[in-house]
Amino acid sequence: MSRGVTASVVLMLLAGATELVVFSDGRGPIRIALVLAFLLLAPGWAVLRLAAIEMTLSTRVAVAVALSTGLDMTAASVLLYARLWSSELALTLIVALVVAAALFGLPAARRTIMGLARQARAALSELGRQEPG
Repeated sequence: MSRGVTASVVLMLLAGATELVVFSDGRGPIRIALVLAFLLLAPGWAVLRLAAIEMTLSTRVAVAVALSTGLDMTAASVLLYARLWSSELALTLIVALVVAAALFGLPAARRTIMGLARQARAALSELGRQEPG
């Protein structure tokens, strides 16, 4: 398995484990450690992988933590302003973001998505060329 596939699988497993622990009403230090680790690292790491910027591991971790914090706060702020605040919903939004970014980071999924986007763009372009009639 390549590093990109391994990272995507680890991110998706971490997201699934976090959702499972929270929604199964888990308690104790394992839940706290898992949720904290997920929220501080996973969203930023998943999005940062898509940027494919070369950096050292320590820089990548620091940027991932900063980006994760920003994404977490954005999700929480949107829910607060929409008067839909729920910590479970906020976590689920972040999990969805991580899973989507991890899936898009897989080479096969990226090729498929980009191929579909090209097909859609060609179809829309063709529609624009047709004369009304």
